[in-house]
Amino acid sequence: MQLTLEFGGGLELLCNSVKIHSVDVDLPAEEKKLTMKHLLAWVKSNLIKERPEMFMKGDSVRPGVLVLVNDCDWELSGQLDTTLENKDVVVFISTLHGGSGLFILEPLLTSLMGHTLAPLLLGKAPPSSSICGAGGLGCYYGQKPQEYG
Repeated sequence: MQLTLEFGGGLELLCNSVKIHSVDVDLPAEEKKLTMKHLLAWVKSNLIKERPEMFMKGDSVRPGVLVLVNDCDWELSGQLDTTLENKDVVVFISTLHGGSGLFILEPLLTSLMGHTLAPLLLGKAPPSSSICGAGGLGCYYGQKPQEYG
């Protein structure tokens, strides 16, 4: 089945920064129809190149991911049970942080820079903390990383 899949709001970063994918998805064995549940499993296995947990939670998309099937919110068409047809267009958009993709950057920066610098770069410094350094890059005084988040 030929489908067009679009990723936006930062989700394209999980797919090698490609926003639009024209794909051919085979029906699962012994199935007569392709559902969103099947498609999500296919996307996770075939398109998501890194951090699948930022796109999916369990068998569904993470909270904060808007899913449109032919410009219709999938919540109105049955979510995981939504039946897909040939040439359908499925759009996935992150609505977290205004669709800016920060929900992807935060864990990435935290893993690269630690729990001290990542919140500073993302503008999440606790209001009671003292920050040193130039340009917002610095350290927290009197706090351990696990005390904020």
